[in-house]
Amino acid sequence: MVGEILQEAHKIARSVEGKKRVAARLAEVAKLLKSNQNSYLQELEEILGRTVIVKTDAQLNQEKFDLA
Repeated sequence: MVGEILQEAHKIARSVEGKKRVAARLAEVAKLLKSNQNSYLQELEEILGRTVIVKTDAQLNQEKFDLA
């Protein structure tokens, strides 16, 4: 799942130029991104070139996410 998020980040990186932040709306995988046990959030921010705000959304299907 994290791999899919990182792939999507590469796809949208140009379209978020000019934004200060990007919001990542995620299901349970949000806990994994927020964890200090890995560097996924840092990698996501490097791909997008800006701060990413991770929001947990229990309404989302486990396999769905939204980057905006």
